[in-house]
Amino acid sequence: MAEKDLYILYGSQTGNGEDIAKSISELCNNLGYVHKLSTLNNVKKTPLKDLARAIVIVCSTTGNGDAPENAEAFWREIKKRAASKELFLDVPYAVLGLGDTNYDKFCHMGKSIDKRLSELGGKRCLPLACADEPTNFEEIVEQFKKDIMVALKPIMCAPDKSTKCSIDKCDTVTEMGTVPSCVDTSLLCSQATQNVHSILPEGSQSILQICSVLGVKEELLSHPPESASLPRDKSRSDYDLGLPDSQSDTLRNDTADTSRAMTEVSVYDAQHPYHANIVSAHWLTRPSVGQYRLREDASHWGHTKRVVHMEVSLGQSGMSYAPGDSIGVCCPNPAHLVALVLDRVNSSSPKLSGGPLTLETRITWQQEHMTVEELLTYRLDLVSTIRKDAVMILANHCTQEIETNHMRWLCCKVAPGPLLWKSFIETQCLGVAELLSLFPSCTPSLQVLTSVLRPLPPRYYSIACSPLQQPGVVSVAFSLVRFSCRVSPPEGAQKECPPVLRSGLCTSYLEDKLAPWLDPKQTHRSQNQVSLRIFMKPTVYFRMPGSVEPPLILIGPGTGVAPFIGFLAHRASVQQSMSRSRSRDDCTEGLWRGGYELQAEDLPCEVAHQGLGKFQCSQIQCKGDVWLFFGCRGEDDYLYKEEMQSRLKDGSLTVLETALSRQTQEKLYVTHRIIARGDELANLILNKGGYIYICGDGNKMAKDVDIALLNVLQEHGKLSQKEAEHCLQEMKIRRRYVLDIW
Repeated sequence: MAEKDLYILYGSQTGNGEDIAKSISELCNNLGYVHKLSTLNNVKKTPLKDLARAIVIVCSTTGNGDAPENAEAFWREIKKRAASKELFLDVPYAVLGLGDTNYDKFCHMGKSIDKRLSELGGKRCLPLACADEPTNFEEIVEQFKKDIMVALKPIMCAPDKSTKCSIDKCDTVTEMGTVPSCVDTSLLCSQATQNVHSILPEGSQSILQICSVLGVKEELLSHPPESASLPRDKSRSDYDLGLPDSQSDTLRNDTADTSRAMTEVSVYDAQHPYHANIVSAHWLTRPSVGQYRLREDASHWGHTKRVVHMEVSLGQSGMSYAPGDSIGVCCPNPAHLVALVLDRVNSSSPKLSGGPLTLETRITWQQEHMTVEELLTYRLDLVSTIRKDAVMILANHCTQEIETNHMRWLCCKVAPGPLLWKSFIETQCLGVAELLSLFPSCTPSLQVLTSVLRPLPPRYYSIACSPLQQPGVVSVAFSLVRFSCRVSPPEGAQKECPPVLRSGLCTSYLEDKLAPWLDPKQTHRSQNQVSLRIFMKPTVYFRMPGSVEPPLILIGPGTGVAPFIGFLAHRASVQQSMSRSRSRDDCTEGLWRGGYELQAEDLPCEVAHQGLGKFQCSQIQCKGDVWLFFGCRGEDDYLYKEEMQSRLKDGSLTVLETALSRQTQEKLYVTHRIIARGDELANLILNKGGYIYICGDGNKMAKDVDIALLNVLQEHGKLSQKEAEHCLQEMKIRRRYVLDIW
């Protein structure tokens, strides 16, 4: 019988889980453990009981306690009631859950997978570890790595184990090709020599400026910290580029047009998006005319709320959608940051035999041929706050010793390292490109960058329309993100740092793309063939019931109202179809879930018997009431006001409760409106089978709404606190209480 291997599996939405799994893979390589690195979905049908010596799982949680996309199928497979109780019999396993305590179901998927593997016969070799993004993330992750290596030693030690890591064919592996021997150097970018202040956002501070504010002596940083106080050096000797010349010829002859190939795939996703043309855009907030680009100074940066409605054509893509779905937008890194990084890569030593890289140079990364421009612009994340292990590796690629020492002090575990890291990196939200601009002698190779950077994640926006009204077009609403961050000086300090003015990566990109529609001064720019890279992200749970009978309670402050605009449009179309029916038995059928894989047990009981892919609306059905709770600051950001008023008139919306928080002396929120209508809401929930949907901010709003609903059930439903909590929990299990929060 073939030797069993270690399986390192991950479920990752933004890339954190994948990065951690890969770092565990590196540790296993160093110890000579033969293993397989894979997404959870890739092993959903794999007989791990027969093939796995041990299993290590790293899994994050998304949305309302949901599995990441690359773990959904695995979770559906193992949670089936019919799953064998010996599916993982006697297989040692350990689970690391990633989550955020600001959300209701902290590390829910990690906890669920850990529990389910035990129920199916698995043997824990480590207790479940849960890492909290805002507080103890790195500490828990690093401790888990240490603990899992200790736990695996007695399981994996064997004298004949190979040092090679076996990777599933369909998995992602960092693999770089060589530069062709002939390259066009006309596009070589040298913008990195430009003034650093044109790269960094206004208010950014160097590490020495931060030291001055914090009172840290500059002389201390000029000497290297003690080795024992530094994290383990994860740098490897095989980072540099260099494949045989025969392989470089293959790459040079690979002249397939990347953008065209991306539009010819049968399934569109983040790696293969659809190039969709923008149809229209307009402001949802006032005032708009003459104030397109507001000249906000530091004291008012981000205070003005600006929201845009955008419509995008699906063209001939064949993509379909349903209310509650989202679109993913693949946004690029800013061109000036791409130019800076490319220039630094070309400054790395040793020099590549084929000459300097250009944006058009073709390479292979993750088993896919692409240009350097594609890699640096759309695939690698150059802007998100850099991680400590990445800085530790980059420190080895500084040509000036003083900069190496500075970087290592940032990673140091002893004072002033943690304070410097928090103030210089975390508070200023420094990404790798900005870090390189502040450390001019840091010249990593492209191979090093691909090893330390996470993939650039797409941004998701809820669809604000119905396929029954506009099947070939999707509408979304988004706020332009502006925020400032400031380093806090110690008490009594004489110096103070200015605020760092930041903008959201994707919304700034969209703002520029939509300028021909939004900016009166940019009407000269053509609106034709302005495109975005998009793909569909179907929802599993945030969908309307298959019948119009249950009442709906929709709670969506701010842009959280967007999917409910789609819900109402869909409901209006269904009601119009019902009124046109000629007999009681006539039905209106429509596509409910376009080709998306769903299990019957995942569906609400109201639609499970109808089969997948269809919804039915019969004329004999009684229409349930639809309540919408919307909140904003005031009339200037009252989003979709006309649409909501129109839905009240046509009857698809029964009650509209608005909370304008800045219009009264005391701030008024949707929770106040919920409590004020508590008696009626309790009746809808307890006696009418109502569905509750919440969309919007997950840090505070969703928690406050949950508390308000508990109060309503206790005061007006005459339930005890324990009974009210059980009621809402049961509704969540039955998908009658669903959240789409961020």
